[in-house]
Amino acid sequence: MANSLQDTPRWRSINTLIKTLRKLIAALLDLLHLVDALAT
Repeated sequence: MANSLQDTPRWRSINTLIKTLRKLIAALLDLLHLVDALAT
């Protein structure tokens, strides 16, 4: 068995996916703030 979960390739890909999702969500939030600022 691996020393830690992070040693497995599957976990690494999941980690990458989560990081990508976080960037996407952050970008979406920025966009929402921009739209909100323009609307008012």
